[in-house]
Amino acid sequence: MCLEGPRVIWNNIQNSKAKCYNSTRSIVWNPALPAAEARNPEMSPNVHRRPIRAFPMGLSALSEEAEAISPTSSWTPLQIRTLALCFILSMLDGADVLVVSFVAPVLTKAWQISDAAFGIVFSSGLAGMTLGALVIAPFADLWGRRRLILLATVMIASGMLLSALTTSIAELVALRFWTGLGIGSMLASITALASEFAPTRYRAFAVTFATAGYPVGATFAGIAAGAIIPSWGWQGIFVAVGRGSAIM
Repeated sequence: MCLEGPRVIWNNIQNSKAKCYNSTRSIVWNPALPAAEARNPEMSPNVHRRPIRAFPMGLSALSEEAEAISPTSSWTPLQIRTLALCFILSMLDGADVLVVSFVAPVLTKAWQISDAAFGIVFSSGLAGMTLGALVIAPFADLWGRRRLILLATVMIASGMLLSALTTSIAELVALRFWTGLGIGSMLASITALASEFAPTRYRAFAVTFATAGYPVGATFAGIAAGAIIPSWGWQGIFVAVGRGSAIM
């Protein structure tokens, strides 16, 4: 009598499974059947029934379950290294963009130009970033993310190092535009790379983490500029950031 309750529950579970299984069977049609039997498959004993798996929880629950047991649901060493590299590259981008802001007060005095005239230097860098993200970054689908990021790194490093040799505002404007092309193309590429390499459930976190390197790099660049410019001049910060990009 004590086992009567569990036995009834077990039988109910088995009956529910059987009903779910029977309700999700699909019929494989035999083209050799007569027309009447084809219209009414129950009339023919030759109809072959192929069972299919039922998903009572729905496709969304199934995808979540598949993600949970998928090998890509956890971070691998390669994915961690890739995300760390994207973060560092984003840091360099942040430093490259704001370095001109730190040298602007020194350059306006050294070259005896007004702040309004120096504004074109900022605009040229932003224009280059826009064109880099819209024109150069899409070529990553053809060349690959790695090649495009390497190209952008070369553009940034060369632009920063050559900026330390400029003697006029026109030269600096041209080099800031060139550097902006590399920065814009790299920013678009590293976010895509972080999303592609991250596990499916962590893609949003990967993109956010990679993008967070931008303000971190800008912060460290400001701290470095305060120590480098008084001792090495405005050229020193360009060389320091340019070397960092070249090393990457």
